[in-house]
Amino acid sequence: MSVMMKIAKYIVFALFFFTLFAVAPQTHASSGQNRYLVYSSSSFVHKTFGPARHDFGYAFSADLTPFQLRIAKIFGVAIKPISKLHISALNVTADTVISQSSTKQKITVAILDTGSDVEDKNGHGAQIANIIKNSVGSNVGIVMYQVCDEDGDCYADDVAQGIYSAVADGARIINMSFGSDRPSDLIDDAIQKAVEHDVMMVAAAGNNGPFSDSVEYPANHSDVIAVGALSDSGSIAEWSSRGDVDAWEPGEYKTIAGTSVSAAYFTARNAKLLK
Repeated sequence: MSVMMKIAKYIVFALFFFTLFAVAPQTHASSGQNRYLVYSSSSFVHKTFGPARHDFGYAFSADLTPFQLRIAKIFGVAIKPISKLHISALNVTADTVISQSSTKQKITVAILDTGSDVEDKNGHGAQIANIIKNSVGSNVGIVMYQVCDEDGDCYADDVAQGIYSAVADGARIINMSFGSDRPSDLIDDAIQKAVEHDVMMVAAAGNNGPFSDSVEYPANHSDVIAVGALSDSGSIAEWSSRGDVDAWEPGEYKTIAGTSVSAAYFTARNAKLLK
């Protein structure tokens, strides 16, 4: 191919792209509703489909507009919708008694949830944090990672990034009081990273009882401890998921109930045992 033909080819390609973007509708996707994983590390693809929410090296997450989705299809850019999880909570009013003790050595517990205090517009994360804070002594440090929004939706890219951050920050236990009926490759990769660093992964089994084999993801992951809920009488709570459950804990705390509460109690109990 001659130099002139190559130049002409690049000019046509540039004009085509300019035309596409010139007539593109200036609309933006609302956060989460059009969230995709874009499989590319190219800086050009980053600029075209960005801004990136999280960069995982081999791919990045972004909220794509309908126009960007069309561009991806035209040029064969591999994309995949990002799955969504949800906090495992029910409403309840309950009296709670917590026995407090302390550990012998300072450890860090990471809570992946809706946030705490000022930034928590849902309230779930704050209550999960309170369960753990009130159950352990001062030798346990608690770090909150906001991976769920005020509606209780937790997108897989935020969860994965939260796990990576918790591992980097030296967490010994990661509490995940949310679940989904579908697995996520993004979260699987992050769990593997945590396991390589000897981090205990704890997750709510889910509130899909009394059906059998109803444990949600990521609790049903082989490297994650699935925690189910017990009622006040010590029996399995009717609404608790059943199946491959690794541990059972009380399932009520103040104004919320669910296996999310049980996971928090289990996390607190084990934080007191770690040295």
